[in-house]
Amino acid sequence: MSERINWQSGQPMAAVQAYVPWREAVEKGDAGDLAALVALLRSDAELGPDARDLVADLLSRHRLAKRKGGQPNKAYRVTLKEGKLRVAVKLVEYYRAKGMSAEDAVAAALRDNKRDALEIEGDPRARTYSDEQIDELITDKETDLLENRVRRGRK
Repeated sequence: MSERINWQSGQPMAAVQAYVPWREAVEKGDAGDLAALVALLRSDAELGPDARDLVADLLSRHRLAKRKGGQPNKAYRVTLKEGKLRVAVKLVEYYRAKGMSAEDAVAAALRDNKRDALEIEGDPRARTYSDEQIDELITDKETDLLENRVRRGRK
């Protein structure tokens, strides 16, 4: 953890140097331009106690307001579709860890998800369908979506 800056002596110098970009970003934020502050918060830049006080002061003096127009999803909010996709990716990882090929793991995850969806919809035979029957119910779009997500995660 960083130590507080002694402003009379300007020590420790590393803490002063780490503080400067935060000070500049908070000054811009006070003027209404939050881009620099957001960029610093998303970076690996060190946020020492003095800089933390600056950011806290800025946030306590300004009211956060939504912009006009459509709002992007919050970083902590997951849509139902995104949540299901994340579960499917975790299933693929599980099957890959069990030794399945990527293609087989994707197919198995899609089957599991389709069986769960059928069961939720109230299909009493959801767990008794063969893999071939389930494969016929899985759309190409579902397959492509999961394959792309899995491929993107491997990079």
